[in-house]
Amino acid sequence: MKAVILSGCESSRDAVPPDTEKLNELCTVTYNDKTYSVSITNLEQGMFSESFILPENIADTVYTFTGEGCDIIRGSLSVHTDRSYLAENSLPRRIYNTFRIIRNTEEPQFAGEDKENGYCIFIIDDYRITTNKTDGKIFRIETNDGSFIMQF
Repeated sequence: MKAVILSGCESSRDAVPPDTEKLNELCTVTYNDKTYSVSITNLEQGMFSESFILPENIADTVYTFTGEGCDIIRGSLSVHTDRSYLAENSLPRRIYNTFRIIRNTEEPQFAGEDKENGYCIFIIDDYRITTNKTDGKIFRIETNDGSFIMQF
């Protein structure tokens, strides 16, 4: 996708940065050539929840991150552990870390506007983030190599 600067977010000072504070979104995540449906909720400061819907074999599995801890719930089974229990490359931890990186970046690099859709584009670390130009709502997050894509 070609980034072109248009009216609406003509510069970084006009662009609203990605908003991760009030999430309650259903999204499709493609990771390592597999596709998942996930409901992501940021209930309050420091609490982040991922509820898997598809594929069927992990449906209704919920990961809730609070502080350094992580609650994993599936049906009547639950476990509370620290985040290190999940491998760094596990999908739940990858999703959590992605939003943590976005949330903790004070000044994301403005890359222009998507000419086709009128969205602002930001670069944070290895991520290209497409947002609504007026309120910062995230529509898409993807890595430069395309191995991780979230579509809202």
